[in-house]
Amino acid sequence: FHISRSVGDIWQRISTEDVWQAPLYAYSLSAWGSVVGWTEFATRALSLLAGLVALAGVFRLGWALSKRPLVGWGAAALLGTSVWFIYFLHEMRVYMLLVMFTVLLLLFYRRVMYGQREPKLWHFIALGLITGLLINTHYFAALVVGVVGLWHLAQLIRKRPTRRWWGIIGAWVLSGLMAIPWLINVGQAVAPTNKQARVTADLNLLLHITGDTFTAFSNAGVALLIVLLALSLLSRRARWVWFLGVVLLLLNLAGYYIFGLIELRYNIALLPFLALLAGFGLDELAQRRIPPILIIGIWLVSALSLDGNFQMDRIIQHWPGQPIREMAQAIEPLVAPEDVIVDVVGDEDRTTLAAHSMVYYMGDFGARIEVVENNLQPNVQNFAARMRKAAGDAPRLWLMRDPRWINSVWDLSEYTLNQQNLYRCTTVADTAKLTIWGFGRVDPKGQGWQYGDGIHLSMLGKPRIKEGLLQVWLGYQIDVSVPANTYSVGLYVFDTSNQVRAQYDGGLPAAGTSCQTMDIATTNLPAGVYQLGATIYNWQSGERLKVQTPDGTQSDMQMIGTVTVTFNPHP
Repeated sequence: FHISRSVGDIWQRISTEDVWQAPLYAYSLSAWGSVVGWTEFATRALSLLAGLVALAGVFRLGWALSKRPLVGWGAAALLGTSVWFIYFLHEMRVYMLLVMFTVLLLLFYRRVMYGQREPKLWHFIALGLITGLLINTHYFAALVVGVVGLWHLAQLIRKRPTRRWWGIIGAWVLSGLMAIPWLINVGQAVAPTNKQARVTADLNLLLHITGDTFTAFSNAGVALLIVLLALSLLSRRARWVWFLGVVLLLLNLAGYYIFGLIELRYNIALLPFLALLAGFGLDELAQRRIPPILIIGIWLVSALSLDGNFQMDRIIQHWPGQPIREMAQAIEPLVAPEDVIVDVVGDEDRTTLAAHSMVYYMGDFGARIEVVENNLQPNVQNFAARMRKAAGDAPRLWLMRDPRWINSVWDLSEYTLNQQNLYRCTTVADTAKLTIWGFGRVDPKGQGWQYGDGIHLSMLGKPRIKEGLLQVWLGYQIDVSVPANTYSVGLYVFDTSNQVRAQYDGGLPAAGTSCQTMDIATTNLPAGVYQLGATIYNWQSGERLKVQTPDGTQSDMQMIGTVTVTFNPHP
């Protein structure tokens, strides 16, 4: 992202790095980004625009097919409030373009072939361009064109070819020329080295895909959808949609079977057909004095009830993304270049999906990025080895996960890190969608200071100021002989005249090895160099413990580091 690439560079990357991608979306996104910019919102807006065009096209197509505006309005309303459609409406992916060009192909084909007015030359050219663009959106788009092509050929059964019929053939010759890049790529994509089945293809897979198609489109209201589809059979004008939709579903299922696919999104071109048929059914209910707004209202309420539903997300996307952006926003004020960021993915999640997003959102942090999986080599020993390798010798580690994904070895994560002398210091986030823990390395042989009998204090990493906060991580090794709930830790910020300008006080952790974070506001400190001093004292009497430094000296206040405050607009 962030930059526009040349036509040749885009083609080179697609044809060598990801042959499963048809070329149109990459070129469209490059052109779009050059015009509107490369912000996340701007790039996602391409899908939004395509989705809005698709809705307008479905409305017009429904009205044209039925000669009744309610069919068009109903089809557009049901499509626009389907969670499946909404999910990809803001995704930076090709699927809204696939839906849009499918709708436009159906709309222009009906206009050219069956319109009352004689089509003009530009109608045929537009049909050819739309067909060529559709083919280049996705490999499964060829099946949509194939279904319409079969219908077109079937017209010869009833009558001799007309001028319109031959004109459409000519338009598709133009589409064939546009499909040359697609043909080059598809030859590589179906090669044995690239044909990697996701699952075992069988009848259960096909039934599963078909059921999920109805579930996702209907917002889990399959019974209501079946009623609407059944009622649409009463309209003769819906038969064309039924024929094309059924044949397309069968061809798509054949594709799922041949390539062992499981992702529902490859079936998304069926959405306009389902929406149109549901629109016909809605019109039949309206003729029976059942208010259409009632049905649409039920449909919409079902969609709203599924907001954030992870199981529905898994139906639609199968591998829904982790909230990497939210993770990045949470740790950006905390992470340092010497840290390591570790994302533990679920048993069924895909490592590459997390890795690409983490590089995009966290690549500028400077910290090392690691993704630890359990699905490739699923056993405890391999997972522990991967965790140790990911941690390396980093002084601090940020451990992240999406709790919605089941991870059978997650509980082993903290134990493995403790073996590497990494202990949990802070919980940055703990919600239904993300967990982020911060770990610091408490090295028993590292530099530190002995307070009294049995309390060893060390600095973990370097103190740093970010977004107005001085962040200090302290490590403890506390003997069991130290009485509990007796001592507090004081951290003080001294200026050059040895005056305390800020401080933090907190309770001493329990016995054992542990870690603690301290944040001190620096917004009121003028620019300059400050020293950090640490003391441990009895919180009831105020008596400070003596600290013994490595050189043998003793004091009740130990200077543990320095920090520089740069220009502060609010001293």
